[in-house]
Amino acid sequence: MSAKSYWDDPAQTVIRIDYEGNWTWEEYFAAADDGRDLASSVTHRVDYILDFRNGTQPKAGSVMSNARNVLLKRAPNSGVFVTVSTPFAQVMLNVFKSFDRKLSALIYGATSIEEAHAILAKVRQQEAERTPQT
Repeated sequence: MSAKSYWDDPAQTVIRIDYEGNWTWEEYFAAADDGRDLASSVTHRVDYILDFRNGTQPKAGSVMSNARNVLLKRAPNSGVFVTVSTPFAQVMLNVFKSFDRKLSALIYGATSIEEAHAILAKVRQQEAERTPQT
């Protein structure tokens, strides 16, 4: 399989999906299902890192439509999604984000795994600052 889902951290708060080689939309959906199953196995919030750097997206099929369908079926405890890809793909991500403002709030772009982790840390910190302490 050219798309693999797994826990990125021992605390099981981040699911990473790596896309490698010439992956297919069927593999994309299967990896999303696997990620949803992982997220559903815990009760706390889970964020995602989607690493597209070592893969080639299928030529046929709509990226926007397929990504939107996966996001709409995310686990209830899903947090944000950080896509790791090329700078050009990040431009395309911004185009996607302009079509659906509600879902776009869940998606961030990075060009490395380290940057993705930094984005997750920043998003979590900002959310913690907005949440009233009890």
